Amino acid sequence: MWTLTQAFGPGAEHYADSSVLRNRLSTELRPGDRLLVKGLRAARMEQIVAALCTAFDPPAQPTEPDVQ
Repeated sequence: MWTLTQAFGPGAEHYADSSVLRNRLSTELRPGDRLLVKGLRAARMEQIVAALCTAFDPPAQPTEPDVQ
């Protein structure tokens, strides 16, 4: 993976530990950012996506009852 990271050039990063990646993304991402996640199921990338969705998903807004 290190060679692939080099191929992407300056700014590319590789994380062997998913918890380090999750923490890094949680501190770097801002509301409105878009992120493409590509990874093997064996890498459990869905756990990273779930953690980020929980961290950045706005709380549900209460809806007004329909008045008729």
